[in-house]
Amino acid sequence: MRLAEALHLRKSLAKRIKMDQEALDAALMGRPKAGPSEEPGLLLQQISANHAELESLVIEIYRANAGTLLPSGRTLIETIAHKETVTRRIEHLKALLGRLVAKASREPWPPARAKVQELRLTPQAIRNEINALTMELRELDRSIDLANWSTEVADWASVPSTLTAKAGGF
Repeated sequence: MRLAEALHLRKSLAKRIKMDQEALDAALMGRPKAGPSEEPGLLLQQISANHAELESLVIEIYRANAGTLLPSGRTLIETIAHKETVTRRIEHLKALLGRLVAKASREPWPPARAKVQELRLTPQAIRNEINALTMELRELDRSIDLANWSTEVADWASVPSTLTAKAGGF
């Protein structure tokens, strides 16, 4: 199974767990969801089994992420961590830009030359950095996607067929 397929399966399994938990909550509160109420004991067993399968799947995904080396020289997990950092930097810079623009609407722009030199913050400089980081983010996404579709997840012959049948139903 490709890593991208395992990631999709993880998402589908998480949805299934959530649906079963909602059905269990509804059954316990005496208000069955659309359709016949299900036995709470069976739902609880199913949720527990799905959690165990999800844990196994996540472990294999993490192993694949840690063991996959990208052309950049970083592992897939290092690249994912870097992507998170770049995303947070972009969010921070956008918020900063918003504050600068709001401040500029209240005060004349540009501010005193000494203040600009001191801070080295201009809206254009921040936009340029956001653009550079956005381009880097796109390249990181592309690298991660390529790795996800070219990396095999170890030994998924042992995955119970109920897992793939349940996930495939979404």
